[in-house]
Amino acid sequence: MIDENKIVNKGSGNNVWYELKNKILNKLMTEVDAEVDAKVDANQTQIEHKPNVNNRINWVIKYLEKHSSIKSVLIQNEFSISKEMASRDLKKLINQNIIVKKGSGNNVWYELKK
Repeated sequence: MIDENKIVNKGSGNNVWYELKNKILNKLMTEVDAEVDAKVDANQTQIEHKPNVNNRINWVIKYLEKHSSIKSVLIQNEFSISKEMASRDLKKLINQNIIVKKGSGNNVWYELKK
């Protein structure tokens, strides 16, 4: 609720309207600007740190050298990418005869080709 002492009555009769004092409005705008700036900075940082496809593919190969299999969801979570992007990366590795797809439906995993 707004404190009545912080409102200035403008106009008269049917043309009465109220306005926040400048310092309150400026404070609110400053807070909003700071919040927007923080979100923009966070999004920019996330974009700048998103590894490119070659880094993701190399990570998948190294992961599979240490583990027997990998699922798409692990790649999605590791790199904050979409399911479609992870699938494209895995398809590239399949087409290069580096990995094979196992399972079907919701139970799909990938292994290094032997």
